[in-house]
Amino acid sequence: MLKEQWEKLLVSIGSALEKNPDLEGMKQILSLSYYDLPYHLKTCLLYLSLYPEDFKIERDSLIQQWIAEGFIGLERGLSVEDVAEGYFNELINRSMVQPMEINCDGSAHACKVHDVMLELIVSKAIEENFVTLVGGHPVPSSFIQDTVRRLSIQCDSQTSKMQGEMNLYHVRTLTSFVQATLIPPLSVFRVLRVLNLEGYQGFSENYLKEVSNLFHLKYLNLRRTWISNLPPQIGDLKTLETLDIRDTNIEELPGTITGLHQLKYILSGGHTWGKVKLPDGIGSMASLRAILGFDICRSSACAVQELGNLQSLKEVAINWTDFTSGNVKHQEALMRTLGKLGTRNLQSFAICSRNLGSLEFLDSWSPAPNSLQKFRLSAYYFLPRVPRWMAPLCNLIDLNINIAELAYEDILILRELPSLLRLDLWLKSPQKDDTIVIHGVGFPYLKELFFSCEETCLLFEPASFPKLERLHTTIHVIRAKPYSHRFGIEHLKSLKQISIQVFCYGANASDIKDVDHAISTAVNYNPNHPRMNIEKRGMDLKLEERNKREHSKDKNLEKHPSKEDIGHTDKKRRKLHIEEHHSASAT
Repeated sequence: MLKEQWEKLLVSIGSALEKNPDLEGMKQILSLSYYDLPYHLKTCLLYLSLYPEDFKIERDSLIQQWIAEGFIGLERGLSVEDVAEGYFNELINRSMVQPMEINCDGSAHACKVHDVMLELIVSKAIEENFVTLVGGHPVPSSFIQDTVRRLSIQCDSQTSKMQGEMNLYHVRTLTSFVQATLIPPLSVFRVLRVLNLEGYQGFSENYLKEVSNLFHLKYLNLRRTWISNLPPQIGDLKTLETLDIRDTNIEELPGTITGLHQLKYILSGGHTWGKVKLPDGIGSMASLRAILGFDICRSSACAVQELGNLQSLKEVAINWTDFTSGNVKHQEALMRTLGKLGTRNLQSFAICSRNLGSLEFLDSWSPAPNSLQKFRLSAYYFLPRVPRWMAPLCNLIDLNINIAELAYEDILILRELPSLLRLDLWLKSPQKDDTIVIHGVGFPYLKELFFSCEETCLLFEPASFPKLERLHTTIHVIRAKPYSHRFGIEHLKSLKQISIQVFCYGANASDIKDVDHAISTAVNYNPNHPRMNIEKRGMDLKLEERNKREHSKDKNLEKHPSKEDIGHTDKKRRKLHIEEHHSASAT
């Protein structure tokens, strides 16, 4: 928008508030903002009218639906996904939607629509016959249309209206947010492009057999439907681009799926911990950009190796379920595949394992994946060292890794990664040293650090972590005593939020109090005055009650400790992290 146009809009907003300073005035302001949007953003914004109030809308899912609907134009030098993400960010920048779950690079994982804004969007969408709502926001009878273009089911009690009162032949998007029992058969929806049945458990698997009639379908979401099988007819969806089967009971895809040559995203995993087998012949699915939640060890070694033929593949998240560490055939197939993908455009790789089997073979990744931006290892296994192939990764932004024994050479590799914004560093207890000193060099852009090791503390020297904004770390009371509880938190000049797990095993009340005082003093001396959260573990019950009384008026302590089992171990904490990560990667 030109400067003159902005000035005109500001004058209009001021005038509206002067005349009507209440909610109606706010609606006028939002209406001005809506009419100021370019056409392509208006269309994308109206699509949000399909969602109920306060619903968390995941960015990637929304983008894929926009693309399926044909809302996204082509721009030279950019993929359609990049253009769509630009639209998403522009709606956030214009404050039309609220960002949620901000990533370390500043991008939003999801968004939601304020209830006042949603009311405006719904009214505009209904006026233009852009959407039809069953339940949800009340719709004036004068706006009810016979021909439905996008249908959102938000109330089961009103689904009977769909049978006789609505013409469903022109529906392009069908989405349900309730356990509706009277959704018409799929054969009625002749031009459907988006079918979003996430969480809908009111249909049998036979309902999907008519999916073969949906010749225009591009987006199919069956997440949390608990179905166990996909019909072979899924292979008839020649235009399908997204298949989301996360949090279902599906463990094997029909062989016909390899004939879907336009399919870009296969999303599985979730509560099943990624039991789905890779289909043989997957190497022919040349459009695939992301595959999530597949079990490498349950798949054939041939299918694993075929992944290396997928030149468009950018994101891979797999499960490794070998309990013996002896599955050499699959290890070799996986590393050959990763070697090929790493020379192309692989940007994100995640591996999850719930057992103690060795993953040391990951150290042999060659050649180095120079385009890699994200590497996440969620497992009980600890790598013996930071893989040396990570040293030249100039694009790595997000790293989650477990190391058995952190050596100085490992720190050198980590601190010299030029683009690293987030580091989750899990160390096996005990380490050789009680402390790890972070010097004032390296880590030039790191914003988030998650450090976990029960018996080792981090010490920060002046000028260390110049950009660090969020810190999660651990302190062991007894092991902190020899260096006078000097943690160096005051040197982290950009720190905004700090969360500390204090391990009190074997410590007396005086030692715990000294650590509390040292932490509070360091935070108070920090020029940025970060928000602080302290969680104590392994406290004696009497000490815990005394600690609560002493800190009941301390505003800095946002969370009081709960009674924990003294036998708390690395394995228990790691299990919680793996489960949280697996749930997050399924979103």
